[in-house]
Amino acid sequence: MNLANAQNDEVYLEDLCYQAQQAAEKAIKAIFISLKVSFPYSHDIHHLLTLLEDEGIDIPASIKEAERLSI
Repeated sequence: MNLANAQNDEVYLEDLCYQAQQAAEKAIKAIFISLKVSFPYSHDIHHLLTLLEDEGIDIPASIKEAERLSI
């Protein structure tokens, strides 16, 4: 399933939200990997973004909105 399925009446909103959260989480973890910085086993986007900020990475406000996906 992917976001293209959003037009399908049989797709549940929670499935799309889960996929959006997973995509954001994987993108954040890719940044850790590119920086060669270890990261914890966590699905909490707020926590992961905070750790990136601790590494000196400036997180734009528009990206911080992704924290809502972990609620």
